[in-house]
Amino acid sequence: MKNISRTVTLYCPKCGGSAFKSLEQLECSLNEAPGDTKIKCCNCNFNCLKLELIDTNKEVIDANIKEVKKEAIKEIKQEILKVLKRR
Repeated sequence: MKNISRTVTLYCPKCGGSAFKSLEQLECSLNEAPGDTKIKCCNCNFNCLKLELIDTNKEVIDANIKEVKKEAIKEIKQEILKVLKRR
């Protein structure tokens, strides 16, 4: 089965921008940073915690989860059919 994954773009609740930077010194990427990391929108300078940004983008995240589920179910069905045809 192929790897089914997505990169989800999060958007600023104030301006809709999608570029953010950390306001803290990080030893990892912003993607891997903890939820309590302070971040800033590069477009409008809106500040929030990473968890707050994730929470405001819940609809975007949920839509991506739904798409991944559909793709996974389709892939699993195809794999089952392949196995059954071999018998």
